[in-house]
Amino acid sequence: DIWGVTTNRTWNGDAVWYCGDPSARTYPNACHAWLDTPPFTVGSGGGLLFRQWIRTEFDTGTHYWDGAVLRLSTDGGATFSLIEPVGGYPFQITDNPDSPFAADHPCLAGDGQGWETVLLDLAAYAGQSVIVRFEFGSDLYVVDEGWYIANVTPFACDAPAPAWLIASSTWGGTLPDTWSAPLGLTLDPAGLAYHEEVVACIRFESNDPTSDPLIPLTVRRGHRLHLTAHGPGTATADRTFLFRTASATVTLTADPGHYLYSLLLNGVPQPGVYDYSAETRVLTFSDITQDQVVDAWFTPKIWTLTVASAYSTAIPAAGSYTFPHGTVVTASVEPVEPLEETVRLQCTRWELTGHTPSNGVPPQMSFAITNHATLTWRWAYAFRLTANAGPGGTVAPAESWHLIGSTACVTAFPAAYHHFDAWSGNLADATADGPRLTALINAPRTVSAAFAPNLTPTHGVPEYWLAQYGWSTDFDAAAATDSDQDGLAAWAEWRADTDPTNALSRLAVTALAPQSGGWALTWIGGQSRTQHIERADTPAGPWSAFYTNLPPTAVTNTLPLPAAGAAGFYRLAVP
Repeated sequence: DIWGVTTNRTWNGDAVWYCGDPSARTYPNACHAWLDTPPFTVGSGGGLLFRQWIRTEFDTGTHYWDGAVLRLSTDGGATFSLIEPVGGYPFQITDNPDSPFAADHPCLAGDGQGWETVLLDLAAYAGQSVIVRFEFGSDLYVVDEGWYIANVTPFACDAPAPAWLIASSTWGGTLPDTWSAPLGLTLDPAGLAYHEEVVACIRFESNDPTSDPLIPLTVRRGHRLHLTAHGPGTATADRTFLFRTASATVTLTADPGHYLYSLLLNGVPQPGVYDYSAETRVLTFSDITQDQVVDAWFTPKIWTLTVASAYSTAIPAAGSYTFPHGTVVTASVEPVEPLEETVRLQCTRWELTGHTPSNGVPPQMSFAITNHATLTWRWAYAFRLTANAGPGGTVAPAESWHLIGSTACVTAFPAAYHHFDAWSGNLADATADGPRLTALINAPRTVSAAFAPNLTPTHGVPEYWLAQYGWSTDFDAAAATDSDQDGLAAWAEWRADTDPTNALSRLAVTALAPQSGGWALTWIGGQSRTQHIERADTPAGPWSAFYTNLPPTAVTNTLPLPAAGAAGFYRLAVP
């Protein structure tokens, strides 16, 4: 016989009827088996209540390949007719020649979502002896777990109300159309024994075809779990009502950064480990004989931060501090401790041991503390590097600080029409690569960069001087040009400190004129050159300077000459 009893699945802890192989937990192919109730007499307004758990081969929509039906016999089992449960059959059998049921035959089926209560309204059979048949059928192909039947209970409305069902307000009578009246009842399991289950049905007789005529009631008396979480944590259970052999799993979970520090069961402290590792604890309850009260106490984890700094002012100051888990700690330090004008202590980095991040750059850091940690501000000597620039260029950086043992670089940048010439100063442990100087910093040091003007190849005229008068290319040719046609090439005007673009600006004797008591020599020229007045007896020389005009000089100059003396020649020269 395919039908048998099992505890693979139970409604209330008792064995249930099952159509299939309990060891395999499947029904067979080509199954067509039924289970009949003993004959029973239907009372007034009576019916039949049972519980089912069902999982059968699904097709699509509301169609299943395998399923079950209910049948009723009023002739002692000679014949059976299909009977519909309250609410109707929810599914249909898929057309299949290998099924014991016709195509689209209404059926009970499902995907095993849980236990369901099914009612048969047998009021029309009051006073008759009936047999109810539970009939299951499958095709020849895929199988599944099957059909479980439990708690098969006839009921009748002519029986007195049980003691645990206490009616309030008005019951009985007829209510006119569109009227309403409240109906109250209390389900009191106090009179039941622990682990006792009872059922009843309430019938509403109405001419409303949409109303539910039967309402099933199930009352159990078991034991409850009362869970309370104190503080930052949770206490949850997969069930809080335990009936018969049912068990419950209670999970105590601390919020992140917290821990379970105390557990009471029915007011009694429970043994266990209650340190920072106690973030989760699982309790299992089964076969209990009284209600259970669980109190779980949670509290934040407290972490210690130790701050160390040999110098300067740290915030927080050096010492030890405690913080609740997850607190955002912000720390800072004044990163420089002056010692001398060119020497100082400098905070180079911070280190955080026992935590992440592990290190970083001052003067500030921030982190959310999640365990014990030590913050150390690290210091080292730093020296000043001073770089000076001579005329014609700049240096960068002009002043900078560097940690002892580090390498520093200074770069010289010549101005337009100049070039870098040389480095000077404290060049020990320094390497020059043209205008770039790299130095090992082991003491304060000062270096200087020298620059020189670019000169034309032929006459040695500075390019910047020619550029200020408008020349920008081929400076050597420009130096030989007399653009103002004053008789002096540009290179000569540079030597004389005159304007090569102004014909009135030149180095020249402009007059040799008699004056009272002798003669006067007048000339013009620049203002920043030394000028010599030279004399010779003949144009061929030898010439000798007898007057020197030192800069700054006037543009126009007049020099008295001796009134007496031998005849001679005079000329104007710039050395």
